[in-house]
Amino acid sequence: MAQHETTTAALGLGELGIENGCKVFHNLTYEQLADHEKKYNEGTFVANGTFAVDTGKFTGRLPKDKFIVKQEPSQDNVWWGSINQPTTPEVFDALYAKAAKHFSS
Repeated sequence: MAQHETTTAALGLGELGIENGCKVFHNLTYEQLADHEKKYNEGTFVANGTFAVDTGKFTGRLPKDKFIVKQEPSQDNVWWGSINQPTTPEVFDALYAKAAKHFSS
């Protein structure tokens, strides 16, 4: 089976702040993805062949967890409220740096 395996560097992820050059799987076929899921026990194939994952207490989408950076030009075009909550560029930058650090480790 041909694997779509490369590194973060080969994909240009350094431009996004992901620097470690580790192994990355991308653009997998369904069969390759299913093999990976089985190999790493990431869930279970149920009777009808679909893949089920137990997410514990974190199920569904939390509408109040949606934040949009309030800045030009979008700030006047977003329906702000309890669903589309504003955040600042500084908060976004801090969260982005935290995510990039996580993916670089």
